[in-house]
Amino acid sequence: MNRRDKPYEPDDPTELVGVRLPVDPDAAALAEMAQVVAEEYALLGWSRAQVIRLFENPRFAVPHGAYRALGAERIGEIVAGVFPRMEERGA
Repeated sequence: MNRRDKPYEPDDPTELVGVRLPVDPDAAALAEMAQVVAEEYALLGWSRAQVIRLFENPRFAVPHGAYRALGAERIGEIVAGVFPRMEERGA
């Protein structure tokens, strides 16, 4: 039986579970989170413009929250900084 055919189990340890941290992240933590999000989508082959639009879109709660907290200019700087690193890695 492959993994896709495995029956659902209520206590499945591989089930994704989101949790809210007990404190709000500061600007440094939000910037790091935004960088990781930008890196992930850059690795998926998204363009800079597509990644920026991701942050602008309120349907994507985490990136948009960082966008609202840090502002368009800071998110633009973060995204712009990610792409040269991805290009150096050959991604």
